[in-house]
Amino acid sequence: MTILSALIGVFGSVVGGFVAGVFVVVGVWMQFARQSEAAIRALKVEVSANVDAAKEMAPNVNGGLTPDAFHEGSPDPGWLKRAVWDSQLPAIVQALDQPTLMLVSRAYATLEAVPAMRVPLDSGVPYLREDASSGLVGSSRV
Repeated sequence: MTILSALIGVFGSVVGGFVAGVFVVVGVWMQFARQSEAAIRALKVEVSANVDAAKEMAPNVNGGLTPDAFHEGSPDPGWLKRAVWDSQLPAIVQALDQPTLMLVSRAYATLEAVPAMRVPLDSGVPYLREDASSGLVGSSRV
């Protein structure tokens, strides 16, 4: 085996490795794009269902939001959901632009005020808060 044939073999291996690497990177990027798109679609469905539930709840509130304001079998705050937001947050964060992300995160943060939506303080789940200095939404422990 000559040096030239050895160099050709090494060069071919490098080119083949590069081409295979490009295919892997493109495949991972395409998979991420599909997952982010699916997460956004699922979030739209969840937000739409929450809006519909809130519209159905509004006429049932007589005299303010008290524990007895909602009657059994009628729409109540327990109908509001946040499972998609909680489970798909990494994909959602990377898919939305900053102003849209802040708007959606504020909307979901208001669900914390609804007693049926509160996460127990000892659960270890980070809560969203607004950083007053930067205006960005982050997580902290309450």
